[in-house]
Amino acid sequence: MVKIGRQKTDAAASIHLTTDAENVTVPTTVDFAAGEALKEVKIAFDIAVGTTASYTIAIPEEDSYVYGSPKVTVNIKRDYTWLNIGTGYYASQLFGEGWDQPVLKAKEANIYKLEDCITKGYPIMFTLSDDNQELIGWDPQPTGYDKTDYGMLYFAAAGMERKGTCCLSRCRA
Repeated sequence: MVKIGRQKTDAAASIHLTTDAENVTVPTTVDFAAGEALKEVKIAFDIAVGTTASYTIAIPEEDSYVYGSPKVTVNIKRDYTWLNIGTGYYASQLFGEGWDQPVLKAKEANIYKLEDCITKGYPIMFTLSDDNQELIGWDPQPTGYDKTDYGMLYFAAAGMERKGTCCLSRCRA
């Protein structure tokens, strides 16, 4: 949803909208009743799961307000469907402690997420091979921990060691 507003509300009006994106659909007009200043407009998009897109919605100059912006850029992300697959134990060499850690798996791919692992709002994500035997994707990720003179600490896996049904990563932070 995107909110479209107008300054003059004394009469009914229709505002025209356009977008620069092929994979985004916006209504061609937004109809306001007299006295109505704000409308929520439903935007449809078709992007692949796990990707992001950026698009611009524009209002023609004749419909725009002199002090308002005639266009807005919107960033969207189509997230995975995360399934809770259990609780593991996260052992941190950096902090010298460990804790129970919920493990989420994407329904659409072999991607895993440790939500709020070290700091709230900073998940750790990684991808395993289809047979779950090999770590095939682990980009350096911000941990949310920036209590050092160096700034934000990033986490990157150097490899993975499998023990039974569990995998342990060899990491560097």
